[in-house]
Amino acid sequence: MVTGIRHTAVLVLGCLLLAVVIACGAGAPQKYTFDLDIIEQSLPQEDSVLQVKQDDLVTIIVTVDEPLTFHLHGYDIEGEAKPGEPAILDFTAHATGSFRFTAHVGADEEHMHGEEGHGCMREIPTGTALPSVQVTASPEDDPGHVRVAVELENFVLGNESTNTETLSGHWHLYIDGNPAGMYMQPQVTVRVEKAGKHQFMVILSDTQHCEYDIDAMTMVQVEHGFEHSPADHGAEEEGGEEIELGRLEVQPH
Repeated sequence: MVTGIRHTAVLVLGCLLLAVVIACGAGAPQKYTFDLDIIEQSLPQEDSVLQVKQDDLVTIIVTVDEPLTFHLHGYDIEGEAKPGEPAILDFTAHATGSFRFTAHVGADEEHMHGEEGHGCMREIPTGTALPSVQVTASPEDDPGHVRVAVELENFVLGNESTNTETLSGHWHLYIDGNPAGMYMQPQVTVRVEKAGKHQFMVILSDTQHCEYDIDAMTMVQVEHGFEHSPADHGAEEEGGEEIELGRLEVQPH
């Protein structure tokens, strides 16, 4: 009788441990690999939306029939792809939301950046002039388009470090807390998908994408969100042709 009770207890304990392991594993980050074959600057419909969850490990392999730059907006990740030389993008989906990915035809200084350095913080060196930033944002006539402008003091926009007492780098834009892009121009136009009140935050960053503890924030009321239309495919933007291919959808756990 004692042996039977002991056997039952061991069996129950084993089941409990198994349940704990399964429960823990259910929320663990997953690994996803997406093979995107871009032909004539377009993707098949079934490859236009990539779906993952927050903190998943993502690999995007981009093969092409002509040279182009693949750009995942929001995460600020790019890869140069050529026929026979695919671009491989490896990253962790840390930010939730919907992030468009595009093909850039032709060089553009605004898009010459990479993932390295994101998440790091940079201190202002002793003896360096203290930078400051102010931001303004206003809706444009086109639905969902917002003009964002920054005013800087003691900070130079550029992709090369300076040997002066003035800091240099670029600025990161966050919309409603989600990364929306990095820029080296004092004024840009961005898209907002939904109507409503949105928070626009700007944080100064060095040339290695490490952010300083220097930011500015403003609120914008957008009456009409951006709606995709066939005319948007292949639209010309400042600095070269940008073609929207699809979106990465990152859902929270």
